[in-house]
Formats: sequence, C-alpha cells, structure tokens
Amino acid sequence: MKYLTLNELSEHPKNVRAKTEYSEASIAGLAASIAALGLLQTLIVQQMGDDSYGVLAGRRRLLALRLLESEDRLEARFKVPCKVIGKDVDHVTAVSLAENAMQEPMAPLDEYEAFAAMSAEGDAAETIATAFGTTIRAVKERLRYGLVHRNIRDAARNGEIALDTMKAYAAHPCQETQRRVFEAFAENPSDHHSWRVREILSRQDIRADDPLAEFVMDEYRAAGGAVVEGLFDEDTVLTDRELAGTLRDAKLMTEAKTLREKFGFAWSETRPQYDYAEMSGYGRIYPKLREMNDAEAETFNANVLRMEEIARRQEELTGSGDSETEGAIEAEIASLNDEYNRIEMENDALREAFDPEDAARAGVIACFSHGTIRFELGLVRPEDALVTEGEGSTAAGESTDAIGAASSAKNTLSMALKTDLAIERAELVAAALAHDTWLAFDAIVFRLAVQFFVPGQLIRGGIAITLSPVHGTHSRPEARLPYANERVEAIHDGLDLSFLEDGLTAAEKFAAFRALNHAVKSHILARIVAAQVEPQLWIPRHADSFAEALFTEAVPDVRPVWHPTAANYWSRVSKGHILDVLHSWGLDDLAQDYGSLKKAQVADRMESLIKTPPKRLSDQQRRAIEAWVPDGMQAPSAEEAQGSDGEDVSSGPEPEADDDPDNTVPENSSDPEIEEAAA
Repeated sequence: MKYLTLNELSEHPKNVRAKTEYSEASIAGLAASIAALGLLQTLIVQQMGDDSYGVLAGRRRLLALRLLESEDRLEARFKVPCKVIGKDVDHVTAVSLAENAMQEPMAPLDEYEAFAAMSAEGDAAETIATAFGTTIRAVKERLRYGLVHRNIRDAARNGEIALDTMKAYAAHPCQETQRRVFEAFAENPSDHHSWRVREILSRQDIRADDPLAEFVMDEYRAAGGAVVEGLFDEDTVLTDRELAGTLRDAKLMTEAKTLREKFGFAWSETRPQYDYAEMSGYGRIYPKLREMNDAEAETFNANVLRMEEIARRQEELTGSGDSETEGAIEAEIASLNDEYNRIEMENDALREAFDPEDAARAGVIACFSHGTIRFELGLVRPEDALVTEGEGSTAAGESTDAIGAASSAKNTLSMALKTDLAIERAELVAAALAHDTWLAFDAIVFRLAVQFFVPGQLIRGGIAITLSPVHGTHSRPEARLPYANERVEAIHDGLDLSFLEDGLTAAEKFAAFRALNHAVKSHILARIVAAQVEPQLWIPRHADSFAEALFTEAVPDVRPVWHPTAANYWSRVSKGHILDVLHSWGLDDLAQDYGSLKKAQVADRMESLIKTPPKRLSDQQRRAIEAWVPDGMQAPSAEEAQGSDGEDVSSGPEPEADDDPDNTVPENSSDPEIEEAAA
C-alpha cells in the first residue's frame, strides 16, 4: 500500500474506463459520499515513465477527489491510499478490467435494508443520499420497500416475482390490502405484472396524490374520514371512497350554484366526471357581446396582461426541472393554470353576457375533470329546447331548436344523401386535423394506445387505425440475452397509462389522454412503434433501405448490446462454420485444437473466447473478435443502408447450418414459415 498526493496521480491510458464520460451529477454524488464517509476503496495504480502514477482502477474516484480539492473540501495534506502494480507488469488492461467488471452492485433489497438501518438511527433521506452518493428520490424509493408486506418482499428476493412488480405494491401503504391482492394473483400468476398490480390497488383506496384526494383532502380530514398514513406524505391513502365522492359533489354544487345565481340560470347540477356523450345531448345558448364601461375595460386589459405573464412563466417552467424539483414545478404550473382559467372566465363575463330570457331556461353543470372543475355553461335540456307554438321565435330559440330540427329530419333523408353528408363531415374533421397537428397526434396515439395496451377493447369509429402483430415466436426464448427485453419491460412499466382506467367511457379516456403532457404521450407512442419492428436480417440482395437505415440509426454497433453465446449461436451452427470463423480471425492454431473437440465443448469455448480473449492475441486478432457478429446481424454502412431496395450489393458464403432444424436462420420476415409462426 502506498499513499500518494493527487498531484502524483494521472489517468492511465490502459484503464478500461479511460474514455468513459461521467455525468457531473455522478461525480458530484460520489464526491459527497467521500466527503461524508471518507474514501472507502483504494485506487490501483502503476508507476509511469515520468515517475507519476497512472490510475488503472478508480478513475471516477480520482475525478471526485479532484472535485473536492477544487472546492477546498479536502484536508491540506490528504493522501490517497493506492495499491501499486509493478512497472514490469504488462497485462495491466486485464487488471483494470477485472477490478471494474468483477464488482457486483448492491441488490435493491439490500440497499433498502442499509437505508432502513440508517433511517432507524435517525438519519434523514437527505443524509442517506449524501452518504451513498445518490439522490433523495432514489433513497425514498428504496425506503418505500419497507412499506411492502414481508411475503411480497420474500417473493421478490426469491425471484418469484419481478422487482418492478414488488415496487408497484410499495405505492399502497396498507400491507393488509397488499397481502390480499398478492394472494389473489396465486390463482393466475401469469397476470402478475406491475401495471396490473397498480391498476388493482388504485381501485382499493385513494392515494394522497390522486386528483380526487387533493381536491377534497382538507374537507375529508375535517369530516373525520379514515386515512392510512404512508411513510411519505404522497403515500397516504383515503379509504372512504363514498365520503370523498360526497365531499367532491358538495364542492362542485357550491361552485355551480354560484354561477347559476351570477348568470341567472334556471338550474345547476354536478357530475363526477365529464362525459362528452351526455353533453352532446344538450342544446346550448351563448353569451352576446356587451358594452364595457371604463372601469370594466381597465380590469379587462389588466387581466390580459396577467394572462400573458402566466403564459410566459409556464413556458419557463416547462422542462426546466430535475427529479428533485419536478413535483414543485408541476404544482406551480397547475396553480398558474387555475389562475389563468379564473381570469379568462372573468374576462368572458366582462366582455359577454347571457340574455336574461335565454338564461331563464338554461343551466350549468360543474364536472370534476382531472383535479379541477370544468363548467359547462348555458346548457339547454332537450325538453326545454323547442319554443312552443304561439310563443314566437327568438335568435336563442332558433339556435337551441337545431337539435329538434335535426331529429325530425333524420328519417326523411335518402341513404345517398346521408352518405354524402357523412363524407363531407369527415372532410371537415380531416381539414381541422391537417391544421391542428397536436390534435392529430393525440388522436392517432390514443387510438393506437387503446388497441395496444387493452387488446380486447375496441373503439369504433373516429379514425381507421389498426395494429397487427409482427413478431414471430422465438424457438429458444431461454437462449436470448436479456438486455433488449428487460429494457423494453422497464420502459413499459414506467408508462403513465392512467387514461385507460376501467369504468371510463372512450370519450373520457381520450380527454384524460389529452391532459397528459407531450413527453408522456411520446413515450407511449415510442413503446407502440417499438412493438411494430419487423424481424429481418440484413442480407444485401434482399435489403430494404428504410429498414436498414432505421437499424443503423437505432443500433449503429451491435456488439455492445448483443454478443454470440453458446446458447444463442455457437451450439446452433456446424462445427465447420465455427472453425471457418476462427480462421477468419487469424486463429489457425485454435481452429486446429478445436477440430478434435466435441461440438458442445467447441460452443462453450467460443463463448469464453468472445468474453475474454487470451492475452497473447495481437491487436488485430482482438479487434476482429470484439467486432464480430454473424452475417445479417450487423448494421450496414451508411452507403449500404441508403442503397436501392432489393439491390444485390454483395454476396458471400452464408453460415453452414447444423443438423438441428432449429438452426435455420430466416433471411427476413417475408419467409412463409415466419408469417405462419407469427399468425
């Protein structure tokens, strides 16, 4: 062991992480941990020609120490404990690789136990985050594991359920409710997924961060409603849904009555949610322009300026936060939205007014919509829409009578006319969608999302959009590397699919979907598009330029995310093909040695060779091994990807198939066998 100053340390060119770009947050987090707990792991160094010491393992720790030094947070004579590798050791890259690759990160449940122990000792989440060089949010997520029933934690530790599934239970603080839901899945374990758990738990109680809970929380507590307190405020749940609904309706009615009196309406009602289908059944009267006096005009103009200020502030806030400030920013944006809506309504009242005679037969409905109140003003019930004979006809009467006129005419139209009118109506919508790109985006993503995430549910009409399954069935799913599937599943579990809540009409689901922010919608679309990728290998004479250009953009280098193993490749090709590959790498001696071995032994050795090439190899041989993938798996060059569709750019020998019929690798998804398997 040698203790060296930071000035004596430099970056070793053969450190396997010499080119790794660490984020500022990563270095700052590690620096905070070192400042709090000290340097817990030594650096591995080798003396260089200039008498400095190059860091073979511990470059990130070195960067964190330098950050502390630049901020005057290190002791004046601080020295770094280092393990020194001799100058004459020539396999230093292997040393660096072993130190980095052999480290196994803590399991999430082990992290929870460590965090929980510190929390029990009185440490706050901020202190724990600093000590471990992580974020407060990450600490809270781990500490929430303590909210999960022990039986569920044991199932996750034993691999019986996925970690993400266990995390879904942590969102509900009542362990007895968790246990009941968990045991119910025993009859159908294939349905035990994180999104399904969240869906069921959401129907048990109301989380404190649910829009309904936020809307009635003060009144609910004042009324003595039952509450299960969570570890953190947002995990608290309200268990009396009936009381929460009653309080919601009371608040809605109070607001509805205020507007009824203000505008002189005949009636006021409330709805627990907005229903497009119901509202379309009402007639409607509209306010008319009125003359404002000087004081009203001054108020109107001041309101306009304030609305412009709110809009600018919302633009500044959008996308400006990180994980720690995201909640506060969303709360401020919501508050600004409420203020904007109030001011807009005030200006509408200054600029326009309902005719008293029209208002005397109209009303207002206050609807609860995504945590806010949505007012539908000037609604006219169908029975009040028609003006009886002898009463005359007013402008308002003519507008509200349109429903009755359409109703009486609908049975007198010819089928040809109905068809033409329907086409013209569709053209009007098409023109609007072509102009309103956001509405068009929402409409298509919503239709795709319902069909993709809820396959058994159909939404008829609207837009003709369908999805078809394109993935075939993998013949040996256990042989696949987990990277791609795990990444897709993690993204899938992180999607906000709350708009698909059971019990909502299609119109309500679309309204809920439109209320999501654009980033959330984009992630949903990306997940759906990801499921539509067609299976095919790159064979130049059958190349599809778009597909290969997409592949080149998405996966420019295959080897960092996929490599051939005994299970997924070497055991499924002939030994002759394997020997040819060895010769192509310039490893004629290994090809000769492997020629006398059994096929299974050769497959295992090829997997080992790919993972850990021998030290004696030349740089050229090593590069050949590190870059090699089977024909068809690699990304084509930019020129090849942009070539004309179906052009026979080049030709070459294909891998020789083994006796096992499963070894046949289809060229692309147009193969009839693949289409049959997919069907």
